[in-house]
Amino acid sequence: MLSAFALDGGAMHGIVPKPLWERVHPADAQNRIALVARALLVDDATSGARTLIEVGAGQRWSPKERAIYGFAPGPDVPDLLRLAGVDPDTVTHVVLTHLHWDHAGGLVLSGDEPALAFPRAEHVIGRACLAHAEHPNEKDAGSFRPDDLARLRRDGTIRLWDEGDPLAPGVTGRLAHGHTEGQIIPWILERDDGPPLAIPTDLIPTRSHLKPGWVMAYDNRPTVTAAEKRALIGELAAIGGGVVLYHDPLVEAAFARDSGRGPELVPARLDGSMITP
Repeated sequence: MLSAFALDGGAMHGIVPKPLWERVHPADAQNRIALVARALLVDDATSGARTLIEVGAGQRWSPKERAIYGFAPGPDVPDLLRLAGVDPDTVTHVVLTHLHWDHAGGLVLSGDEPALAFPRAEHVIGRACLAHAEHPNEKDAGSFRPDDLARLRRDGTIRLWDEGDPLAPGVTGRLAHGHTEGQIIPWILERDDGPPLAIPTDLIPTRSHLKPGWVMAYDNRPTVTAAEKRALIGELAAIGGGVVLYHDPLVEAAFARDSGRGPELVPARLDGSMITP
């Protein structure tokens, strides 16, 4: 399940020169590259729980914002689930890895009377992440939608998550801090449709960011991002696991392999099968 938008290619690649990143992500006339917000649905057979990881950018955008970010009109997240044959009322947990608008903008439905998209679900948010979103620094203030967070506090159910606590049925988690404070990285260690998966979202947003040194200008601590990526790749190599690429419009996953120079992630499908160049 995904929605499409666009961001400045230079901001997405930090100090990496445009002639390098443009080979993978061609820019438009406004220097934007095509991106998606790729949500993941996890069914836990043991408990019967259904967990939605991320809710994307949503549809509550002004004409000016749509022009800036290349948003096309489309359905809200519950309707996207219906189109995929899933009853949104069966979602029991919503895990938000962090609260930037392209990950949590779908919390609230569009329309004349906005309401929570998943009022019956428990919303799991990192404790440090929520504190940062509600009291952001000057750099990050534009990344959050405070009215949505206030509505979630008022009308929804929030469980503040600390590393080491259960995340959701069938899903474990750990924290990362390079991109933003208190970002959750969900892990699905046991799958009936493929090898283990981590969902690092903005730690490794696209296939060009599989290289540890390719980090975004959006990252608060770029050197920490690079170190966290290297550690994650090493862990995945040890268990034969992979990652979901949250923002890549063409490649949905990457899996670890030993290249002879050490472990690396290579583009693949969610079932772990490699993509032939």
